[in-house]
Amino acid sequence: MLFSNRYELAVRFAGSLVPRNPSLQILSAIKVVQKKDTISYESTDIDTFLRVRLPIWGNIEGEYAVSAKSLLKAPKKIATKISDGKISFGSVSMASLDLKEFPSLETRFFTNPVWEQNSFSRKEFVDAGKRACNYVATDISRLALTGVYFRSGFLYATNGHYLLRYKINLKAKGNIAFIIPCAFFRMLQNPFVIDDEIDISIHMPEQDKGYIVARGMSFELVSRLINTEYPDIEKAIPKVMPYSFQVERQPFLDVVNKAATFSNNKSHLAEIIPENNGTEFKISAIDKDGGTEYSDSIKAKPISKKKWDGIAFNAESMSVILSDSPGGIVTLKAGESQISAITIEPQGHDELFFLLMPLRKIDEDQKPESDEKKDETKTQGAQKNEVSKDEVKKK
Repeated sequence: MLFSNRYELAVRFAGSLVPRNPSLQILSAIKVVQKKDTISYESTDIDTFLRVRLPIWGNIEGEYAVSAKSLLKAPKKIATKISDGKISFGSVSMASLDLKEFPSLETRFFTNPVWEQNSFSRKEFVDAGKRACNYVATDISRLALTGVYFRSGFLYATNGHYLLRYKINLKAKGNIAFIIPCAFFRMLQNPFVIDDEIDISIHMPEQDKGYIVARGMSFELVSRLINTEYPDIEKAIPKVMPYSFQVERQPFLDVVNKAATFSNNKSHLAEIIPENNGTEFKISAIDKDGGTEYSDSIKAKPISKKKWDGIAFNAESMSVILSDSPGGIVTLKAGESQISAITIEPQGHDELFFLLMPLRKIDEDQKPESDEKKDETKTQGAQKNEVSKDEVKKK
């Protein structure tokens, strides 16, 4: 017998890995290994392998492969008869697919790891990966950026517009580095996985083929690592940021969101202009194509004494970072250039570091005008009007 709800979670967990349109029919099935005291379910999409186990008590043993849909509809939770490729679940019978075609979850994935850490907090690992996956690229042509990069105790994620660096307590072995697919983190969020601690290891059974393995009391999850070179991410992080300020995160986010709404829908260009000796930030945006303009100010606390002229930034990308950043206060740091990178560090959360990538160039047509420039434009316009009146009088 078997606890029904836990059985359903196990089958749904295994079924979540089954491809929607598999290239091979066998990949649409779940492999079931039934013994007198345990039952296990295996599934794969070739890149990821999963095995979940549950305790049972019975007297029927055997192996078979059927769809998750069929298993969930079966009136009995475990097979009452297994014979010659046919499986009976009480009054319902069904045929098994050929088990020889089912890709095996090989034992080599669980021996001789090149790196491992036992009894690691699943919550910490999953929370870090879940947050990092919000920053990865979705364009498969940039394969390396679609995963989360681990090196020297940090997780890195970037889509080329913004970057997250997350300090995690995984102990690095030497200079080992690898790229974890986001699907791996998503699988570990499944309701079936209730383990507080998991064992994590990296395996290289073949040259240029690496796998990450997570094991708990009731499951084993194996995922192929993204096998490509990750950009030298530390080079993207400026070493010298001479300007630094602190602002309240929520008021800053509110103003940035409004600036993003009024900015050009292609460039999302906005600008920070310090005022009153850096104690205020004027945030402005303009969309000359759409005929909209926005400007508002928030309080700021300058940390550096050096005079700062301000900086242009992508308001939409800044909004993503500020929305994800915890805490009430964030520290902003910027470089000399008006289009330099900006770092965002939430106060009281040393494990988190955000970077807004520098703009490649500023579209002058979409750049907000300064108050001095506006006054100059008005003066020039008034002078042109006077000239026009004089010409009319002459005529």
